[in-house]
Amino acid sequence: MDAGGTRPRAQGTGGGAGAGAVRALPAPPPRRRPDFSLATVNIVLLLVLFFLVAGSIVSEEERVVDLPETLSLPLENLPRPLLVIGAEGTLAYEGTAVADRAALMAVLTEAAPPRVYVMAARDLPANALVQTVAGLAGEGIEVSLVTVREGPAPGATPDAGQGAGQGATPEAVP
Repeated sequence: MDAGGTRPRAQGTGGGAGAGAVRALPAPPPRRRPDFSLATVNIVLLLVLFFLVAGSIVSEEERVVDLPETLSLPLENLPRPLLVIGAEGTLAYEGTAVADRAALMAVLTEAAPPRVYVMAARDLPANALVQTVAGLAGEGIEVSLVTVREGPAPGATPDAGQGAGQGATPEAVP
């Protein structure tokens, strides 16, 4: 107690006006926004790893398929005009050997067919086939690929006793 008989008050704890200044709390530090990029990258990498291990785009059955071969194909059933591309990239147009693609373009320019049917060897690299077809299409010639379907000819009875490869029918695929 002081000389006046009153108790001294603590500063800032007053209950009335003029009792003392109130101290403000300091501003909280700015909060950083969480960065989710690392978590997102981790999740994506885990999903990629999972699909690499667990799945395959090509099934096992598709990898072991051996393409059918024909033993006897009647040439009169093939569509015309026919361009045959051998396994080594040799070209034959309507049964006549052609030296190279430039000579083929010269023959096709002379014959001027609206459509050419292309029959490629099974062992021909895909790049050679694509380049030849692209060259033909670039000259404005419509190209159809000829495939061979193994089995009985259309309209033939299945129990006609045909041997393997007999009855193979050519089919043009536009």
